[in-house]
Amino acid sequence: MTGGVVPIPDDNAEARVRRTLDCAAVLLERWGYKRVTVEDIARRAGIGKGTVYLHWKTKDDLFSAVLMRDALSVMAEVIGALRADPAEVRLSAIGRRQLLAVMAKPLYRAFYVRDRDVLGKLAGGCLALRAYYDNIRRVYENYFTILAQAELVRRDCECALVMSAMDAMATGLVMQWTDGLDPTSPAAARTAGDVLANTITRAFEPEELPPRGAVDEAARQVIELFNDFFDRQVAMLSASSTRSTSQ
Repeated sequence: MTGGVVPIPDDNAEARVRRTLDCAAVLLERWGYKRVTVEDIARRAGIGKGTVYLHWKTKDDLFSAVLMRDALSVMAEVIGALRADPAEVRLSAIGRRQLLAVMAKPLYRAFYVRDRDVLGKLAGGCLALRAYYDNIRRVYENYFTILAQAELVRRDCECALVMSAMDAMATGLVMQWTDGLDPTSPAAARTAGDVLANTITRAFEPEELPPRGAVDEAARQVIELFNDFFDRQVAMLSASSTRSTSQ
């Protein structure tokens, strides 16, 4: 963690933000919250320490942005899958895809299981991520309503209970996968995803899917719902990293 800054030409502020977030993510995963300093991140990014503070007031703000970026990338993967195949709108399909996305992102996985060795005090939930999850919970309530109207979930299922059960199952699988299986094994992750999807199918989904037209319409509505949420969150994240430079 020594040495001088190696300057890297800046194309623009947006490119500098991306590079700084990339470097912060690498160091946070490698060394953990307590060992990484803003100086370390600036050095790796090829910028001065003061330049980092132009975009984020504190180290916690910077690391929160790293975690937020991971969370939004999971949503982007879900939206992309829905655009490619409307059948991915099913509860089991989205649950599986989200679980695989979490497992593929070490820092987001660490947040998911509250790993304080990696994330330090941020493992308890930073303000930005708490706000994100409050907002996304409401989005998923609307998502569940769309599924219910399309008869893609059983009529006796209640949204709050289903979402709590899915979260508990996913958290348990991530923790088991992290503790007992090879974290570099895609096959192990797929197995966990299949277990979650099969459980959701058996517990919450009807035995027969509705007509394809109903599935397509549900997917269209969900894409619109998720995309609106995604765009608003990206705009907020971008504003938070450029506010200081524009003042």
